[in-house]
Amino acid sequence: IRAALDGSVLHDPARPVTVQDPLAFRSAPQLHGALREAVERVRTELELELAARSENPVVDIASGRLVSGGNFQALPLALAFEGLRLAIAHVAAASERRTAAHSVALAPARADGRTRVPGLLLYSAASAAAELKQLAVPATLGSTTLSGVEDHSSFAPLALRLAQRSLALAAEVFAAEALHAVELLHANGALPAGSVTGPLAMRLEEVIEAGAPARTLVEQAAAELRAQPAATSLRNPR
Repeated sequence: IRAALDGSVLHDPARPVTVQDPLAFRSAPQLHGALREAVERVRTELELELAARSENPVVDIASGRLVSGGNFQALPLALAFEGLRLAIAHVAAASERRTAAHSVALAPARADGRTRVPGLLLYSAASAAAELKQLAVPATLGSTTLSGVEDHSSFAPLALRLAQRSLALAAEVFAAEALHAVELLHANGALPAGSVTGPLAMRLEEVIEAGAPARTLVEQAAAELRAQPAATSLRNPR
C-alpha cells in the first residue's frame, strides 16, 4: 500500500492529518489482508479437491475392489467459499463507507456543477453492500435426505454460486469508490497521486470523460480495477 501511494500528496509525512481517521480508511490493510487469506484458503481447498479421488464408489483396479466412501463430500471447499463471501462483504462495506465520505467531500463541487460522476452511484453502492451482507449468510447448513442414506449435503455448488454473485456486486462497490475518488482528485485540482494510484486515476479519468451512462461507467471502471497489478497478485498470490 505504501508503495502504491508513493509520491502522493496525501501520503506526504509533512501533511497535517487527523488524529483518528474513520475505520473504513484506517483499517483497510487489515480488512484486505483478511480477504487475501480467504482467497488463499479457497485456492488451497480447490487444489486439494482437484487432487483427490472423489468418485463413489472408488474403483481399486489393483485389488479388484469397489469401496464406498465419502470423498465427494466437499464441505472444506464449501466452507472456504462461505468465508470468502464473509470477507468480501466486510471489504465492500468499508468501501461503501469510504464512497460516502468522498460523496460528502464532493458536495461543494456538486453544488457548483463541477462533478461528472452521478451522485446516485452512492445509492447503488449502498444497495450492493446490503445485498452482500445477505449473501454472506451460511449456505451450507441445509440438509437433504434420499432413502435415508444421502442425509447430508455440503451445498458446495450453492456456496460457489453465491460467491460468484458476491464478486460481481463487490466489483460494482469498488468501482463506485474508485470513481468518486478520482472525481475528488479532479475537483481538488488534480493533486499528485501515487506511483500506482496515479496511472490508475488517469485511466479512470478517461473513462469518466467519455461520458458513458452510469451502468457502463461502473462496468468500465470495474474492468480497469481488475486489470491492476494488485488485482492480478490477488488472483495469483504465490
